[in-house]
Amino acid sequence: MSRSTFYIIISLCAILSLSYFFYHKKIVQNKRIVARVGELSVYLDDFATRYQQLRKEYPKTSLKNPFISKKIKEIVINDLIQDKLLYLAALQTFPNHKRLLSKEDLQKKYLNEVVQKNVRVADEEVDAFFKKNFFEQMSPEKVHIKQILVKEKTLAQKIKILLSAKPGSFEQLAKKHSLALEADKGGDLGYITRLEAIEPLLKAFRLNPGDISSIIESAYGYHILKVYEKAPERQITLEDKRHEILNVLRATKERDLFENNMKQLVQNTNIQKNRTLLNAIP
Repeated sequence: MSRSTFYIIISLCAILSLSYFFYHKKIVQNKRIVARVGELSVYLDDFATRYQQLRKEYPKTSLKNPFISKKIKEIVINDLIQDKLLYLAALQTFPNHKRLLSKEDLQKKYLNEVVQKNVRVADEEVDAFFKKNFFEQMSPEKVHIKQILVKEKTLAQKIKILLSAKPGSFEQLAKKHSLALEADKGGDLGYITRLEAIEPLLKAFRLNPGDISSIIESAYGYHILKVYEKAPERQITLEDKRHEILNVLRATKERDLFENNMKQLVQNTNIQKNRTLLNAIP
């Protein structure tokens, strides 16, 4: 190799090195890192977006308190770190799925495999929860009703005449004329208790299944009610609450398992916060 060729190669290497340096420096300036989670970074842009969103949920006067601002920063940075921890754990658990699944789907797959699939609720636990929280409680009287609500009394009277001739048209008339939110469901309010019912609906408790009420005037307008079924007051059974109890116990166990898993990830991962940059954020 001639001396001139050697110097040309050295010059090219120097140019390439400087180009990389300035390119890398530009990236760091544009996306400053507020935390490192293993091999992953938490960037200032992501932090700033979440930080400003969360600040909007606090009264403006409280944001003048440095303690509140610091608290918000900690909530945001810890949330972003947790997100990176989950992604890192998912990548390590399923290394072949990185190109097949999005970040969110990969995290869901990890949580499903590590948390949800490992939660079991025994019948004994359900029974114990029921005895502690619902034993000897009563289920109140309920009535399944549908209603038609209109503003004009004359329209209510016309509808009542139509119902007298054809009681089975209640749902059609509700969809056509009712102003209530449940009109598109044929006026169906489902089962309600006395505590849940507004004043005009309480009259449904005096009716029998199949009955259609007279016109009931209220501050909302004019109501016509139809009773479909009535359920008397009775003692709550385990079967009434089994599904609800299972959901509560599963959620509790999933939360505990998730928190334990996160503690292990924190202990086994190198996490660094850029306190200088975080403290500089107003």
